[in-house]
Amino acid sequence: MREATECAWGMFLDTLICRLGDVQDGEALALVAPSGRDGWSTQLVIRADRDRGWMWVTRGISGSTAAEEVVARVGESGAFELAQAIVRAAREDLRLPHPQLFTARADGPGAARLAESLGLAVAGTVGEPTSGGGEPARGGPETLRPMVERVIREVFGQEPGVDDDGDLTFDLAGTTAFVLFRADGGMIEAWSMVVRGVYSRRNTAVELDLLNRRGAWSTWYMRDRNVFQKIMLPARPLSAENLEGMLRAFAQDFRQNRDELAYRLGGMAA
Repeated sequence: MREATECAWGMFLDTLICRLGDVQDGEALALVAPSGRDGWSTQLVIRADRDRGWMWVTRGISGSTAAEEVVARVGESGAFELAQAIVRAAREDLRLPHPQLFTARADGPGAARLAESLGLAVAGTVGEPTSGGGEPARGGPETLRPMVERVIREVFGQEPGVDDDGDLTFDLAGTTAFVLFRADGGMIEAWSMVVRGVYSRRNTAVELDLLNRRGAWSTWYMRDRNVFQKIMLPARPLSAENLEGMLRAFAQDFRQNRDELAYRLGGMAA
C-alpha cells in the first residue's frame, strides 16, 4: 500500500507540473485538507497573476479571514518548483496521507480544469464557506445520525447498519468499522479493529508509538492482544464536508497500514 500511495503522490506532482499553467490571471484553486481534531481545515491556495510574479501558493485556514502564509512564489518557468512546494506542504506540513483526501474549490474555468486533471471534484468556489453538503448539524446523536448515514452512503457506497447501542456500522475492506456518538453531541468517533492476536505486547507498543508519531489523522492503540484504529471529529457543529474528509482519511489510514502492521506484529489482519 505504501508503494501505491507514493505512486499517487507522484502522479499528483506530475499533473501539477504539467497543468499549473491552466490557472489564469485572477483565478484561484484551493486544495482543502480534511479538518483536524480542532475542527479547522487547512487549505493550500494556488493563484496566478503575471503582473505580480506569475504564480504563488499560500497556506491558511479554510473559511477564515486571517492572513495566509506564502508557501512559494515562482516566475513563468517555475511550475516544477511550485508543484514541489505544494506536495511538500501537503505531506510534511498538513500531514496528508493521500492526495485524493483534498477537496477542491475553484475560482475560474482554468482552476476548475486543474482540479479535474488532479482527479478532485470541485465542491464550490474559494470564497464559499467550507461546510458543504447542506447546513451543519448540531445536537445529540439522533440529530447527527442522519448526516453521518448519508455521508457513509456517499463515501463507501453502502447502507450503514445500526448496532444495539445505536452506533453506526459499515464495511471497510472486509472489516466492520463503527461510528460512535458522544451523548452530548460534542464529538463523534470512528474506530475499527486492525490486527488480531499480536505476538508480543512489548513490540506492539513500540510499533504503535512509532506509527502514531507519523502525524497521520488516525490513532492506533492496543487492547489485550488486539490493535485498534480510531479517529475523532468535533461535532459542534458537524458539517458534511468535514465528516467526509474524516471518513476518507480513516479509510485511507486503515488500508495503508493494516496488512503491514499484521506482518510486523505477528498477528492476523482483521
